[in-house]
Amino acid sequence: MGGAVSAGHDHDDLIDKLKSANYVKTPSVENVYRAVDRAFYFLPECQDTAYKDLAWKKGNIHLSAPCIYAEVLESLLLEPGLSFLNLGSGTGYLSTMVGLVLGPYGVNHGVELYEDVVEYANSRLNEFKKTAPALDCYEFCEPHFVKGNSLLLGTEIRQYDRVYCGAACPENHENYMKNLLKVGGVLVMPLNDKLMQITRKSEFGWESKSVLSVSFSTLQLPQPNDSSPDKIITLPEINPLSLQEICRSVIRSLLRKEAKEEHADIAIRRRKYYRNKRRRMLPNLIIPILESSDDEGDFGRNNIFVPAGLRNIGCVVGIASTIGGRGYRVATHAIAPRLREGDDGFAVEDAADIEHEPANGTGEAGASSSRSARASTHRVNQDNDDAIEEEDDDDDDDELPDFGGLHNIFNFLRQPALKPWWQGPNVCVQRDVKEEEAPDSKTESAGNGFLVFGVGISQFSSCKHSPSRYVCTTVTTKDGKTNKSTVTYQCCHGSRRVQGKDGCQIVDTKSVIETAKEIGCNQFEQAVENEGLVDSMSGNKTVFMPVNDAFLHFKMDEPSGNSIQTNEVMFEEDKAPSKKDVLLNHIVPGVYEMSDLENEMLLTSENNKTLRINGYPGGVVTINCALVNATDKLTSDGVIHTVDKVLVPVTHSLADLLEEKRFSKFKKLLEENGLFEPLKGEKTATVFALTNDQVDLLEPKHAMCMQTILRHHILPHTVCSAAVRSSRISSTDLAENWVHMERTEDGTVVLDKNVKVTESDKMATNGVLHVVDGFMVPSSARSATDLLQQTNHTRFLALLEKANLKKEVDKSPEITLFVPVDSRLDDLEKLEGDDLKNTLLFHIADGKFDSDYLDNGVMLKTKDHDEKIRVTAKANVLSALMGQDSSLSVQCVPLTRVDGRICNGYAHEVSKPLTPASSTVLEVIEKDSRFTFLKDALKGTKLEEQLKSGDAGTITLLAPSNESFKNLNADTLERIATDKEAADSFLRAHVLNDALCCSNVGPSSWPFVSTVRALSGAAIPTNRRSSDVTFGGVHVDTCDLIARDGIIHIIDGVLVSNKRRGSNPFSDEEIVIRKPNSDIILAGL
Repeated sequence: MGGAVSAGHDHDDLIDKLKSANYVKTPSVENVYRAVDRAFYFLPECQDTAYKDLAWKKGNIHLSAPCIYAEVLESLLLEPGLSFLNLGSGTGYLSTMVGLVLGPYGVNHGVELYEDVVEYANSRLNEFKKTAPALDCYEFCEPHFVKGNSLLLGTEIRQYDRVYCGAACPENHENYMKNLLKVGGVLVMPLNDKLMQITRKSEFGWESKSVLSVSFSTLQLPQPNDSSPDKIITLPEINPLSLQEICRSVIRSLLRKEAKEEHADIAIRRRKYYRNKRRRMLPNLIIPILESSDDEGDFGRNNIFVPAGLRNIGCVVGIASTIGGRGYRVATHAIAPRLREGDDGFAVEDAADIEHEPANGTGEAGASSSRSARASTHRVNQDNDDAIEEEDDDDDDDELPDFGGLHNIFNFLRQPALKPWWQGPNVCVQRDVKEEEAPDSKTESAGNGFLVFGVGISQFSSCKHSPSRYVCTTVTTKDGKTNKSTVTYQCCHGSRRVQGKDGCQIVDTKSVIETAKEIGCNQFEQAVENEGLVDSMSGNKTVFMPVNDAFLHFKMDEPSGNSIQTNEVMFEEDKAPSKKDVLLNHIVPGVYEMSDLENEMLLTSENNKTLRINGYPGGVVTINCALVNATDKLTSDGVIHTVDKVLVPVTHSLADLLEEKRFSKFKKLLEENGLFEPLKGEKTATVFALTNDQVDLLEPKHAMCMQTILRHHILPHTVCSAAVRSSRISSTDLAENWVHMERTEDGTVVLDKNVKVTESDKMATNGVLHVVDGFMVPSSARSATDLLQQTNHTRFLALLEKANLKKEVDKSPEITLFVPVDSRLDDLEKLEGDDLKNTLLFHIADGKFDSDYLDNGVMLKTKDHDEKIRVTAKANVLSALMGQDSSLSVQCVPLTRVDGRICNGYAHEVSKPLTPASSTVLEVIEKDSRFTFLKDALKGTKLEEQLKSGDAGTITLLAPSNESFKNLNADTLERIATDKEAADSFLRAHVLNDALCCSNVGPSSWPFVSTVRALSGAAIPTNRRSSDVTFGGVHVDTCDLIARDGIIHIIDGVLVSNKRRGSNPFSDEEIVIRKPNSDIILAGL
């Protein structure tokens, strides 16, 4: 994906087009993109081109195309509070948008080579801070720009969560860039004509993904004299925010929210940047493509194209796109005079302007008259030099061309129409048209393009591209019929793209036989001739040709590496393939250059067998795990790629390979753990298999974790040994544990530091199998009892043994174990028999739940007769501001350590044993003598009815004790006793509409006071001083009486309802800024 969209009328219109073209995908990117007007970063005299999807440059000041920035913002996966480094920060446009996402707790640094650009960026930043309406909506992480060469960062430079490089990275500096990332960080940069998203998975492991094809100018390399200490870049220190800065941030946020709530009808203004000249014209009729730039290489030109004229449609559409790997702009439709309307309503080439040439090169016109499906291939006339000019006279601004007279639109144009590469010489075009019934909706579309409606007609166009191919698809619906027209532009065979040259340039090609001899593959060529298969390589074919050494070392009469021996003799079908089959397996119908290949792509050879393509970091490409060396050797008929192995036909699945007798025990283990059947299907996998002798060496203590260990031996993708080069790479297994792979000096591939690959690259139809010399045991492959022993929870382990629960804990399929600290087990050790067993079973939840799953309100079913554990999680204001996680509790017992991995689940440490809830809130009140007054006040109220029926949901009751009621004056007591509406109102001020444990209440002080919402609507401030918890200034005497439907805290006073005017009764929590010993001065939800 990559390219451009048509110009927007203004900033929002440009974003709308980027969004409809699927460049802007997520709301967060859309919001910040809309918040920062692109024209703000243009020089005033250049703002008329600000809303075109084009790169712009003036001197050293440069902006990439909007579609590129959209892809970058999406690929960076930004979140608040992250650190960001922008290498080649330019005008600061991208850094400003990123700063709106990072917020006040992020880090935002930029490095720029040119002093004048740094000054320009700072001037734009200062103006943005003064005038930008976006700051009324966002907390801003202000960028800091530093002058210097991005390749001269000091060795002490910190690592960042997100890094973007705005220029192409030199290949020998790739690792330099990667090492700027923290583990888990994301780097986005142009590399080898691709915009790459690189994620650091571990200290030595990276995962790379190609986002789109681009062509950027390369980072300027340091000069020899730049290595002096004064040229080394030092970035700003990263200091935590002061309390004053935190206060300012929170107050701004609160004021903003308050203003939004109270004045929701007022729209936020947005400053407009208008073009110098505005022009009236038919919408979407003209697609101007302007301005070359550094990131467009030598192909950038001032191009303007006019879409093809379709006379029966009220308006027409064009798409400007960036060709992958080259970075220049084109339009999807040809120049209007070259097209006319065909009999079927589609625009077709005029015979007078185009020489037709069929794919077979015979020179005859090759087009079928069939309406349902036709295809033609032609060479575009290289003499198409139609010049189109755009009129710049303001006197003509109000003149519109006659409807339908497309030649009149030329009056709007002034600049000459320079041809895109695909209208240049030696470009072949294939056109496919299919007709089908229209779908129920008006259109169905995918890709990046435009949707156009005329009278009774809808049309959608989309384009995609690679370095040497441009494909446009147009779907037109008319009168209940849908026509899908696909036009493919690519270099005619024997020609290829040359930077700085128009179209495709003829290259010197020879026959496949002659080419094979020249590139060192004459042994394969000779074998093909001997077998009489030369004709099989003729025509449009791709040949993966083994080099001489590989072919000489392969013995045709030996059984294939994919043979299976389940008995003392092999099956007939597993004997050595014929020489003819082996040779044909290297030949693929069709011409596939490297730019046409994708990871996990399957090709079908001439002998009808599959060939699997894989790509890995560092430019490694394999086919059936054979390394592809020299690529794209054009012949007069097709293309040759050389490989370092002979490609033996693959006939068996991974499951079939494991039928071999020496893998019988490993196969049995897979079957017992439900992992064998998936290996029969089409889903891709890599299997590290053990022979029977190695399976026997497994330590008995690992037997109970066999499924976890086996899942560590299966990767959900194809990893060939060629992918493991000099550095270590890492990949995830089926359980998302890391498998680390590295190659030793003697060439051996080693897994997880101590397991060797003894046989590699046994190809299957659905992946690859490697034979290893031992089991890889991940850290998570340990039993619960092993973990308890390792973490010194010996007393709890002894209790499990006493209750005869050790085996149940270790062998249960999936569990989550809550382990009390050993120092709080005195009471549990006094229990015996079923009492002990049931109490321990209450600490074992069914299912595997890590801390990410544990969230406020989650209920976990336990093995204690399906009793449930309640999870509570609340973050107090100060900890939330500092980026700390919320406090987690189960049954109001805080979790002290989390996510201990065991082979059948997780273990979490809690600060004391858990107690199940045996009664409801009402039952607790009725049974407890401390609540006599409360019980009487509750009788006959609506709240009592809701508690009985369960309509109140999960609550927290702040229960005044009998002494608290006695301290009320006589009139208040009388009113509560006689007026049930008053009693109901009084009690609702003591009921929270969620479960809240004392451990979830954190300290708060001015200016940050956390509050919770009562059923009455009142906001109750909460606070903690050491172990003293208060609600509304009233102390809690007894915390955490657990009930089935909530939690009860006994307080030493009563709370008076004081519902704040205008408060939102549906909000669970608010922050109140309160000056000590004074009224509230500011509050916000």
